[in-house]
Amino acid sequence: MSLKGFVNNPQLWDAFIEEINAKLELRKKTLIGTNEYEHILREQGAIRALERLLYLRDEVNGRDKN
Repeated sequence: MSLKGFVNNPQLWDAFIEEINAKLELRKKTLIGTNEYEHILREQGAIRALERLLYLRDEVNGRDKN
């Protein structure tokens, strides 16, 4: 699989996780500050997608995240 090199490289993976966490924080702040239903749904979807990326290594390496 082509992602194995990426997810198993500690330098790349740590930088990726750091970036994902920064984006999560921004999305959460935006979610807290909005009161429009459509924006709430959009932010919730973005947060869920970013959170799934945190488990990319486990998915690529075939580990169950349960």
